[in-house]
Amino acid sequence: MRLIGKKRLKILDVGGGAGFYSFWLHDLGHEVHLLDITPVNIDYAEKEARRTSKMLGSMQVADARKLPFDSCSFDLVLLLGPLYHLTKSQDRIKALRETKRVLKKGGLLVCAAISRYAALLNGCYDNWIINPHFPSMVHHELKNGQHRNPYGVSKFFTTAYLHRPEDLIAEMDKTGFSKSCLYAIESFGWILTDFKKQWCDTKYKKLIFEMIRAVETEKSLMGMSAHILGVARCAK
Repeated sequence: MRLIGKKRLKILDVGGGAGFYSFWLHDLGHEVHLLDITPVNIDYAEKEARRTSKMLGSMQVADARKLPFDSCSFDLVLLLGPLYHLTKSQDRIKALRETKRVLKKGGLLVCAAISRYAALLNGCYDNWIINPHFPSMVHHELKNGQHRNPYGVSKFFTTAYLHRPEDLIAEMDKTGFSKSCLYAIESFGWILTDFKKQWCDTKYKKLIFEMIRAVETEKSLMGMSAHILGVARCAK
């Protein structure tokens, strides 16, 4: 909310799954259009819209690399999934260029990436390292950012690209966005002990947010956050 303000916006949620963020933004008074490449997600979103009478601006199956909208149509575009599911650099650049095309001048891009170091840190913290497949998987992704789970271990996630913080900035800058910056989503918060209990304590939860926000843009800590939020403006 700090990033988008209180003005009613026309928002495109690209790769928005079944619409979790789309419906939330709709409830805040924005005009929201939902896209996802998986038909079952759009089917679910349509059922949810009918059930709750929360009709979005539109809901359709589409690819982040070819957006079915006119240029300069949106105030804000969310890319909260595509950039780590698109494992080839040229495909991520296509998605960012399409985002820039449909944004109005001065419009806002908000995109998410998974940290290059997420599996390494989380795996060591949760003792996944004892799994015989884990070390080779981590060494591979640390080298080139390509995360693979050929062993079908559910907790090892799916095929994805893992960004270094500087790589996400570089991709936004390469596609012509301006004022690019990064925010750590979890930051150090994931290492807290007894997290569920602490999260239910209202006072403690507020303190956690305050501490995370205090270092959310600190470059030296950015990579330890499992997820990173990229934010930039469309200069056109």
